[in-house]
Amino acid sequence: MSLHQLERELRDRDWLEADRSTASLLVKLDTHGAAELDFQHLKAVDQLWLEHSQNHFGLSVQRDIYVLYQGDLSWNELSYENMCKRVGWLGKDGKWRSWSNLIFNVNAPRGHLPGRGEWLMQGIAFQYL
Repeated sequence: MSLHQLERELRDRDWLEADRSTASLLVKLDTHGAAELDFQHLKAVDQLWLEHSQNHFGLSVQRDIYVLYQGDLSWNELSYENMCKRVGWLGKDGKWRSWSNLIFNVNAPRGHLPGRGEWLMQGIAFQYL
């Protein structure tokens, strides 16, 4: 699997297209469920986001924010909702932000992108980042 397209989009700060590419890559990585994810590629995707956003965006940023609320990576619905509020996916009014309404620039809250990283939270993948 090639990460060249994602790297180019992130280098160009094309956050919307980088988010789309990341979603496509994650689907390819997760063809057999989270238990069989290619964790080396998952780490590489995360590293690209970290590098090109100066640690503002990335899957591990999302993981670390979750751990701030939960203390570890064990699943907790309230901690997950608090993390989602902090990264801007869930409004204070309890309404979820649709993908098309995500903020695709560096003014977004820390951890806001990639916007489809949240599915990893419910699986085992975050522990491997």
